[in-house]
Amino acid sequence: MEQDERFVAVMQRIEKLPELQQTVLKRAYLNGHTLKQIGKDLNIPLGTIKSALSRALVRLREKNAGEELAL
Repeated sequence: MEQDERFVAVMQRIEKLPELQQTVLKRAYLNGHTLKQIGKDLNIPLGTIKSALSRALVRLREKNAGEELAL
């Protein structure tokens, strides 16, 4: 049950990210696509895909750290 709550909380955080970051994160981690595959599917350069994923992960970590400090 706790795992389900964590998943929902993470998904809510992901939904607040910019659209490209959401898309890349979901396709890479939830669908198991490679970054190269995502870039090809979206017709976006691989470097842009890598940057979007990196930024998404940083933003999720920052939000998580802020919530932990509030507790």
